[in-house]
Amino acid sequence: MVRHGDRFDEPESAVKLLPLFRRATAGSVIFIINIAILIAAGFIFGAQQAIYSILAHSIAYCMIEVGFTGLTPYKRFLVRSSEIASLQKITRHIFHIRWISGVEDNAAFCIVHRADVPSMKERLKELDRDVQIISGLEYMKESAM
Repeated sequence: MVRHGDRFDEPESAVKLLPLFRRATAGSVIFIINIAILIAAGFIFGAQQAIYSILAHSIAYCMIEVGFTGLTPYKRFLVRSSEIASLQKITRHIFHIRWISGVEDNAAFCIVHRADVPSMKERLKELDRDVQIISGLEYMKESAM
């Protein structure tokens, strides 16, 4: 594809629209699609070349993920809710969440240990059905637009 001037990054916007991939991130879906393409290319160009390509692609993907998420065990989220004060009060002691207020009206950043992220999201949605939980990286993309 590169040889002919094409690119393969456009599916990122399409991935978000597919109901099958709602739980997966666009990056992981594109990674799987790229691996499938490399396996198919392995039948054409040979298994050895495909193995090298898959290995190189996997290492590059892991390094990019580390670059974006960092090596810290904590993740940062922007939480938007009309009941942000009560959410902060309830979850501060349960999950040992550190809250940073003053970002926007009815919004605050929370810093959570990676192991607590799924249960924290579930608990916030139980407390407020209309809560918006946005990862730090998505918020940066959103504010840049």
